[in-house]
Amino acid sequence: MASGILPFPADIDRVAFGYWLSGFVDGEGCFFLGTYPGKRVFALARFSIRLRLDDAPILRLIQSYLSCGILRPYRGIQRDPCRRNSRPQMNFVVHSVDDLLTNIAPHFHQFPLRAKKALDFPVWLRGVQLMQGIKGRPIRGFGNGGGTYPRWTAAERFAFTDLVLELKNVRAFVDPIE
Repeated sequence: MASGILPFPADIDRVAFGYWLSGFVDGEGCFFLGTYPGKRVFALARFSIRLRLDDAPILRLIQSYLSCGILRPYRGIQRDPCRRNSRPQMNFVVHSVDDLLTNIAPHFHQFPLRAKKALDFPVWLRGVQLMQGIKGRPIRGFGNGGGTYPRWTAAERFAFTDLVLELKNVRAFVDPIE
């Protein structure tokens, strides 16, 4: 178990919690893929859930169930005095490709998503798997700070960028009437 992550409470049914978590993620979760511009492709994949700070205990429980990730205050839009209902927020985030493939993906295979995130998940998973394949290659060359990530081929950059766009557009084609 990762340092600082509490064990999942023995008095909570793991299977029931797993089904609850998938439903919760369908409404509140985020499967993200992105790239950073530059000479090399810096790809990012993450799974996250952001809630109000007063809901942090459920994020801690989710973290203990999944045995990975970090909790941190959301530093995006700070409390806006013009928006009376805005509240400080907390993020549960998993960035590690290994954790995404060994903890997050298996959960959603065992406890499938049923709503809109069911469309996001397979696209996101292909992006994470592509990142794992790149990560598994030997490092070629060194940057100013020592070792660097393996270089992506043009085809890999194109494939990942295509997945980023597909993930952004996957729900644009869903007919809400169906």
